[in-house]
Amino acid sequence: MPMTAVNPIAKDSVTLTLTIESPRGDGWSGCRRHVSKFVIDKDSHVSISLNGNGPKPTFLAQSWTRTTISPPLYTFSPCDSPPSCVEWATLTALICSWLVQTKDQQATDEWKWGVNYFWIAYTGAYPTFPYEPTAMPQFAPADHWDPAIHMSGTYLSARMDGLSHGYVPEEDALERVSLLRECLKQRADAIGEPLDLD
Repeated sequence: MPMTAVNPIAKDSVTLTLTIESPRGDGWSGCRRHVSKFVIDKDSHVSISLNGNGPKPTFLAQSWTRTTISPPLYTFSPCDSPPSCVEWATLTALICSWLVQTKDQQATDEWKWGVNYFWIAYTGAYPTFPYEPTAMPQFAPADHWDPAIHMSGTYLSARMDGLSHGYVPEEDALERVSLLRECLKQRADAIGEPLDLD
């Protein structure tokens, strides 16, 4: 299924042309070609025009849903040494507070993303989690965890899977910082805002 490159057609929209080739059903050699054009505007509405006599589907892409309060961003001071457990704990408390304030918005993409963001910070504050009882969320200070924050997300799943196989997904705090930056970049890309962490 070849696809052409995305070409900007206006400041706030792009066009994508998709070509689908399928074998002819009439026994003749060769392929049937269907060309679809998608125009995606800044609000993620997709309109499609098809060449040919096939069905004319319409789609509405869903925008990344946000919480009513923006999450706290990573603010460690730039230096060669990794953040301390205290710095990670401070970030953990800030993210926890934001998640608790917006827990009625758990269905949003941003809140679900925030759970992943939380666990990256939490394991920086409590690197022995889940092996040490004192590192378990229910024994952490009240501002570091709330039962509304589920033990889920891609980061925590990968960490638990890695630990069950004898390795930790991030070998050191600098790798965790890199994971945190990737997490923040994912949000920035989803909402279309620049990311400046330096």
